Formats: sequence, C-alpha cells, structure tokens
Amino acid sequence: MAAVIAAACTLVYGYVLGGWFTPKLTLEDHRSLVVPSFEVTIPDTANLVPVAILVPGCLGPHTQHRNWAEWLTSEGWATVIVDSFTPRGMLGVEEIEPVCEGGRPWGFERAADVVAATTYIKEQPAIDPSKVALFGWSNGGWAVMDALSFGPTSRPANLTDTCLKTRRPFGQIAKVLRAGLPTQILDRA
Repeated sequence: MAAVIAAACTLVYGYVLGGWFTPKLTLEDHRSLVVPSFEVTIPDTANLVPVAILVPGCLGPHTQHRNWAEWLTSEGWATVIVDSFTPRGMLGVEEIEPVCEGGRPWGFERAADVVAATTYIKEQPAIDPSKVALFGWSNGGWAVMDALSFGPTSRPANLTDTCLKTRRPFGQIAKVLRAGLPTQILDRA
C-alpha cells in the first residue's frame, strides 16, 4: 500500500509541479509558437541599435510594459515585449490568473519564451545582438533568471554579474545586463 501511495504522490508531483506531461518542443517549434505574439519596436535609424527584451509578470503585457517600450524606443532602443499567454490561448484574467499561482504555463515554458526572444533578436538586421538588456517583472523576472540558467544559447554576450544598489526591499539586483543602459533606467531599479 505504501508503494502505491508513493507512486501516486510521484505522479501527482510530476503532473502538478513538474510539468512532466507538458509537450516538449524543439527551440524552432517553440519559436514558431511564440514569436508571432512578440510586440517588436525598432527605432527608425540606419545604425545598429541595442535591444531590451521585456518579460511581463503573470498577468501578461499591459500599458506599463508598452510605456517602457515606447520610452526605450524614443531613447534609440529596439524592444521586444514577450507575450507568453496569447499563443497558448490564455486570453483574459480567468485563464491567466493561475500563472500567478505557479500553474500553466510552466516556468520552463516561460523561460523558453525568453530563449526564443534572445535567439530571435540575433536574426534582426537592425539590432546589435551584443547590446541586450533583459527586463522581467515578477513572474517574468523569474522566467528571465530561469532562461539564463539554460546556458550559452540563452545568455546575451554582454551578461555581467554586476550588482547594483536598489531601493527595493531585496537590496540588490543579482544579474544586470549592462548594455549602455541610460542612467534613468538604472535609477529606476
């Protein structure tokens, strides 16, 4: 009986917490799923531009993310807002709220969305792939950190381990991508 309970607990863990039964996709399949939902802005210039990849929290893209994108674009940056939910048919608060509770999509799926964005930008002729900043809000910050743990494919070339002092309760930002970020952005941290 104990073996049956242990097996049941293992399956429940794998299903509920581990994402064992979530279909696994190749990077190309994953990109074909999420890239069409990216909101991409590129400033009108003949020069290569840095890029900021914006990864919203568990409630998806909102006005604040578009405001950041608009401001960054006005400062000469390309932006990519990663929408993890629309391509998965998660439209509206009822479908998206479980994300805030650690449910669908699984963390590794959102991290793969970030990897899809970091590989997507390398193919854009107007973007300088050596100047990348990753912005993550809440659950989106978690996705960014997970993506960085995937290895070289997901890591922009300019990743540094610089810590910045911040006024936030956690005291420091552990990983910062310094791609010539305007001082105003660093002051907002």
